Amino acid sequence: MATRATPTTPRTTSPGTSPSRTPGAPARALTPEIVVATALEIADREGLGAVTLARVARELGCHVTSLYTTHIDSIDDLHARMGLAAQSALAQRLWEAALGRSGADALRALADVYRDFGSAHPEQIRLLFAGAATTDPRVLEGARYLAEPIRATLRGFGLDDEQVRHAHRAFSAAVRGFSMAEAQGAYPTDADITFDQIVDLFVQALERGSWPRLPRVIPPNVEPDDEYFWSGVQRHQLLLQRCASCHTLRHPPVPMCGACHSLDWDTQEATGRGTVYSWVLSHHPSEPDAEARVVVLVELEEGVRFVANLVDADPDGVRNEMAVEVCFVELDGVLLPQFRAAAGNA
Repeated sequence: MATRATPTTPRTTSPGTSPSRTPGAPARALTPEIVVATALEIADREGLGAVTLARVARELGCHVTSLYTTHIDSIDDLHARMGLAAQSALAQRLWEAALGRSGADALRALADVYRDFGSAHPEQIRLLFAGAATTDPRVLEGARYLAEPIRATLRGFGLDDEQVRHAHRAFSAAVRGFSMAEAQGAYPTDADITFDQIVDLFVQALERGSWPRLPRVIPPNVEPDDEYFWSGVQRHQLLLQRCASCHTLRHPPVPMCGACHSLDWDTQEATGRGTVYSWVLSHHPSEPDAEARVVVLVELEEGVRFVANLVDADPDGVRNEMAVEVCFVELDGVLLPQFRAAAGNA
């Protein structure tokens, strides 16, 4: 069972400095750092709801208008700055814990830091995730810096980028949730044992190489309307749905013909040749792709348009009206129709 290190309370001010002014002491110049540190102290003692500009000013022994001279624009701005300060403080502790460690030793040290910080500063942990959906570049950069010690440790277990992303989320959510609940008195007995077992579960899964691996492709959910299509793919055929009454081709498959409203249909094999009607360079929303992925809208010779990836292509060379042809590529056991540049493209 893991042994927890002695908790160290993260410091929000410089050693030997208190952000709050002793009553009767000479006034000193306010800085954003002093204001933020004071607000964090109030949040730790009384809760985030107690943090107002008036309350911070009273703690500092100044008039509330003086806060605006420190470039604190509003209570929302103060909360944002508090979140950044908490983010920086926790990140510093995590980097220090990971330094010189690896594997299970590093993961346990990181878990202890997260627990200690969350137990001592539950309001600051809430601030970290209050702006989780923000586009503020300062917060996003801080989040990457905060995450890297954990992600680097997880990569040391041989996880790929996708596994690291989900393992990091699971690990952080588990230790963060435990620490916040512990701060509210949820675990009056045997808290250390429970926490060690949470971390041990992660360590065991990682050391055994049994962390779940997500497939790059989700297998299709084949239904009666498109069973013909996927059966054709297995035979390396690109089949299109065709109205049995007016012979209009259509894709993707639908029950009724849009031209004559007939419900009767059969199929026709496409030549697989066409031209690029439009295209985009696709990027993962939160993780960079291993390589560029070009998604094309192909206008087939039969007049039907079809969406797929363009493989073996330099994005700089892709253009509209570029001639392409179908190919069939297997990814994680799933056979998919894709397109590649046709022979003779300049």
